[in-house]
Amino acid sequence: MRSNYGPGWTMRVYYDDGGHEDEEEDGLADPGLCRLACAEVDLDLCDARKLPMLGDVRFAFPMVWRFFPGLDPQVGFLRNCHWSSCKKLAASLHQVDVFLSRDLDSTIAEREAEAVKEFLHSNSSFHVMRDHPAHTAEVLGGMWGAKANELRPEFVEAFKKLHRVRNPPMRSNIARQLTLDIPLQSGVLRRVRRRKGTDQEALARFFWPWARRRTMAHDAYFCTEARYAAALWRPFPTRRRRGPGNFVGGVTRNRAELRLDEKWQCPRDCRPQQHQDWTHC
Repeated sequence: MRSNYGPGWTMRVYYDDGGHEDEEEDGLADPGLCRLACAEVDLDLCDARKLPMLGDVRFAFPMVWRFFPGLDPQVGFLRNCHWSSCKKLAASLHQVDVFLSRDLDSTIAEREAEAVKEFLHSNSSFHVMRDHPAHTAEVLGGMWGAKANELRPEFVEAFKKLHRVRNPPMRSNIARQLTLDIPLQSGVLRRVRRRKGTDQEALARFFWPWARRRTMAHDAYFCTEARYAAALWRPFPTRRRRGPGNFVGGVTRNRAELRLDEKWQCPRDCRPQQHQDWTHC
């Protein structure tokens, strides 16, 4: 999965394996995760019960956990974050310069990798992708990324706003890190696990207003709509192929496919200038 982006990437997976509230010792209850952590050198398994600097974040809506690298100045010294005695120490000292927020159930194909490559070689600091008529959120929770080293102050301010509520009765570890008093049951960040869309609500309200001015957007369907206007729009650099997994963010196990019929043709304005014949761009 990571290899589609090329070498040098580390995958971070935030997890809650159902350990007891008072469980202090490191380790994984799931033996499958345990074997995976030892086999994959570039995999960080991050225990949501005890993240460095942030502590226990299980109160937060789980799909927001994947945004935390934006606050973290380094991948390293995650003594409570991943169970990985097999890892080399050097591998845990890299700075988080760039991070990409992705869904585990989506395959990273060439189309996505080529779009990310354009972003990395650009002057833009924030990246979003919309690749299906149903991708109507300003920022999709599993289809965005950022050059975190260029946006750290903005991320901190966004998380402060995420947490701000009236009459805070206590301080959480996240609040201490952000120097802001908040309750554990705070605002947008805390939502029931079965409710979808909280992560995208947070991104739309607290990230997109400032991020859009520094964004490269790869958008196959909504490139001319003011709601999605970004500093730089780019067409996807590869033509859409027929078959399962032919759009970014599709669920692999469902063999998701965007049919190449007239109904799903992309607007001419969203096609590459040199490829106006790409009716399904």
